[in-house]
Amino acid sequence: GAATEIYVDMEGISGTGILWNAAFISAMNEWTSETDFTFNLIEEHKDPCLDDGFNSVDFSEDFCGSEFGNKTLAVTVRHYQRTLLGEPDIVEADIVVNQAEDFDVFDGNLQQFGLTFDKVEFRRAILHELGHVIGLGHETGASAIMAPTIGNLDRLQADDIAGVNALYS
Repeated sequence: GAATEIYVDMEGISGTGILWNAAFISAMNEWTSETDFTFNLIEEHKDPCLDDGFNSVDFSEDFCGSEFGNKTLAVTVRHYQRTLLGEPDIVEADIVVNQAEDFDVFDGNLQQFGLTFDKVEFRRAILHELGHVIGLGHETGASAIMAPTIGNLDRLQADDIAGVNALYS
C-alpha cells in the first residue's frame, strides 16, 4: 500500500545540536507531506539487521556483519513477497547507516574541501534511503534526491515526488 510503519530510536545528537531521531523524522515527514506515501512513526528500537517484518533504522559499524563499501553512507535492505499477479510487494525495508561517516545536520550546500566533503549531511542521506524504502531506485540524468551520489540537493525534487506518486497513485 501507500503507507508503512517505521521503527526509529536512534541515539545521539549531531554536531549542530540536532538529534539524529529528529533529523530522521523530518525526512520521513517530508516524504509524507510531499507525496502519496505515508510513513507512520513508531518510536521504538528494532535491529535493522534482523529479518523480523519490522521496518527500522540504526547506525552500525558494519552492514549486518559485512563491511560497508567504499564511500557507502547507508544501505537500505528490502525484503519482498511474491504476488500472484504483478510485481512482488516490499514487506520489510531496513536502513543501516554507516557510523564511521562524519555526519552532521544542516541545510544548504555540502562543505567541500578538495575532492572530499568535510561533513556529510545526515538528513539528505536519509531522504535518499527512505526513497529506497518506498520502492524507488537510483535516478540518473535528473535533478533528484534519488541520484546515485550525494550532492547539494537537500529537499525532495519534482522527479522524486513524481516517482513515488506514479508508484502509489
